[in-house]
Amino acid sequence: MKQFSLLLLSGVLLWASACQEADTLAVDEDEFAQDWYEIFHTDSISFYTSTVMLDSQPTDQSGRLLAGQYLDEQIGASKVWSYFQLTASTSELSNLTEGTWYFDSLTFSLMATYAWGDTVQPQSLGIYTLSEAISEETHYTPDSAALGTQIGEVYGRPKLGNLRSMRLDDAFGQALFAAIVQKEVTDNEEFTDYLPGLALVPTDANRAIIGFADTSAVMQLHCHRSWQERETAQLSFSLSSDGTYYYRLAANRDGSFLEGLQPGDSVSSAQTGNTTFLQAAGGLALRVDFPTLHTLQDDGGVVVQKAVLRLPVVAPTSSVPSATLACYLASATNKIRGTVTTDSGVLQAYLRQEENSGRYYYELSLTGYLDEVLKSPAPVPSLLLAYTPGSVVSQLDQVTLAGPGYGTRPAELGLYYILIQRD
Repeated sequence: MKQFSLLLLSGVLLWASACQEADTLAVDEDEFAQDWYEIFHTDSISFYTSTVMLDSQPTDQSGRLLAGQYLDEQIGASKVWSYFQLTASTSELSNLTEGTWYFDSLTFSLMATYAWGDTVQPQSLGIYTLSEAISEETHYTPDSAALGTQIGEVYGRPKLGNLRSMRLDDAFGQALFAAIVQKEVTDNEEFTDYLPGLALVPTDANRAIIGFADTSAVMQLHCHRSWQERETAQLSFSLSSDGTYYYRLAANRDGSFLEGLQPGDSVSSAQTGNTTFLQAAGGLALRVDFPTLHTLQDDGGVVVQKAVLRLPVVAPTSSVPSATLACYLASATNKIRGTVTTDSGVLQAYLRQEENSGRYYYELSLTGYLDEVLKSPAPVPSLLLAYTPGSVVSQLDQVTLAGPGYGTRPAELGLYYILIQRD
């Protein structure tokens, strides 16, 4: 009959770095320090990372009107269009009457709050009408809309926080003014029939993708009437209160590390310079696999005391990374199966900063998760780390994370466990 005993000298500290010697990962040993504990170091447990492209995601009501194009040498080219619907005030429309009011101009205002790419050079975005109304269904990354005619241009260097106003085509403005004063457009429904919406369209001159605050998008019809003194008026048409707007994103990965990557595909960090990539709007996420974790049990049962995955943020990274990353269970086809929940709650990776160097890294506590999965002989489920849905869905900056084989700052898995040895 087999007997089992707790081997007190087997509190093991495991550093897994894809079978490579890793730099020291700081883990508080005080909570495990006992006279009868002996700490061992091994690199026999491997883990692997890869970049995954998730299925297309909703792009409605993202908080920004995104438009432009940019080529990132690591992950490829991105091109973005925004489509949006404006709303009219019935009371303002009724104030204008034919013969007393006269057209001055039609303008469109926007405030840039985000930019990705080369903002030193002037950017050019076309302002187009839509020939069809925006549907009420959810819109996803590839969805487009039918364009009408160009009525204006957003041109210049984007200055974040500055409100810019552009004059739109006079013929279009005069036609809209005539429809209002002749009472062809008297309420918001008739206005939407007349003008189903507008679009911001990238041009070949773009070298950046610009994000404009949704609340800043306003079209204004300027007019006047002359009695004894000149009187002016402005009719404002802003984004509809129900947030009828979305963006389309098209990615061309040719010539980049991610060439050929399609939704549901993954590419190993070993093939991409020992790095992986995150991109919120582009749907790029990180997959982590633990193919040899069960070898810990070759000599007996295992109780995980502490497990920490550390993922350094490395160059090129185009912005300060998100404070947290969501952690999901991954299917074999890289679909999200659900969140990972332990006794400590829903798993998330947290952004940390090294005290001396100031360099960033993500830290993911896997203690409860690995302890639970080791209780089953089934293969250890893969994990997906991605941006929290809806949090920064309008952000295209890419974040580069070190893989297990990356230079002097590789991804590391630190693990304490107690081995229950079979006699």
